[in-house]
Amino acid sequence: DEVAAALRRLRNSRMVDDFLSNTTDGHHLVATAIQRFSYFVTQHRDRFTSVEINPLRVTTDGRVVMLDTLFT
Repeated sequence: DEVAAALRRLRNSRMVDDFLSNTTDGHHLVATAIQRFSYFVTQHRDRFTSVEINPLRVTTDGRVVMLDTLFT
């Protein structure tokens, strides 16, 4: 899928791999979260001009949490 492929192309993909290797199916979880959030952003794009998420956390029980999200 397109989002998972983009994650693998990141400059720091090895570091991402290290973090996600501790979580069952971590890449899929992150890709799904990004896809869902992208859909939300697209549906509400008239309400803001930019979105920043940093950091994104994958918990050991398989949840993806956006710890700090800024909409402007």
